[in-house]
Amino acid sequence: MRPTHAARFLRLAFALAFGLLAHGAAADSPQPLELTADNIVSVIDPLMTGWVDKRKGAGAVVVVVKRDATLFAKGYGFSDVEARTPFTADATLVRPGSISKLFTGIAVMQLVDAGRLDLGS
Repeated sequence: MRPTHAARFLRLAFALAFGLLAHGAAADSPQPLELTADNIVSVIDPLMTGWVDKRKGAGAVVVVVKRDATLFAKGYGFSDVEARTPFTADATLVRPGSISKLFTGIAVMQLVDAGRLDLGS
């Protein structure tokens, strides 16, 4: 089954958000980019708003979590374009699709870092 445009975009937006935050944190600047709601909004809002305006298609939701707290959660565009139903972070159902592989990989590497899992043969 082919992923929907919204599912493909959700994966892209997720990867792009983390990439931009990581790039900003790694830049040659005296102050590293702190992962805060304001910093996330300043990166994600223009990207997502521009994408929705350009594509005029289905929207997406972006959620950023740090440890046990949600730092940012916002929907962009429409969950149903024909009915013009807004995409919301708290009510729109999004199927995880292939993005779950990312979380599995992160969990595995956290176990390796903690010494609780050995990837050797």
